Amino acid sequence: MFDVIFCYDVIQQLSSEDYLKAIYQMLSHASKNGLVIIFDNEKFSFYSFKMTFKKTITKFLKIPLVPLEFCNVRYPSLNYLKKEIEKNGYECQLLVAPNRIKRALIIFNKT
Repeated sequence: MFDVIFCYDVIQQLSSEDYLKAIYQMLSHASKNGLVIIFDNEKFSFYSFKMTFKKTITKFLKIPLVPLEFCNVRYPSLNYLKKEIEKNGYECQLLVAPNRIKRALIIFNKT
């Protein structure tokens, strides 16, 4: 069991069906009163829109604005994840960097 589990730019690499599965898997390995911290970009940020544009150009026009493997990356809405996780009785906190790009979702283990 771990006191703190964090992932940085990982959740976005998963399918939307797997976001919550991955988070609950991490929580199952967190110690009592442990934390799971997810660092990621917000789906509805300017950065995310800019990256979506670059990925679209790269994928469909074959102009390499981003690495090809980025083209399948989808940013989750951390606010959505927070609400879904709280429905299951977990306490969460969403922190936003001053530049409003990076965010941290902190989930407190309840077991």
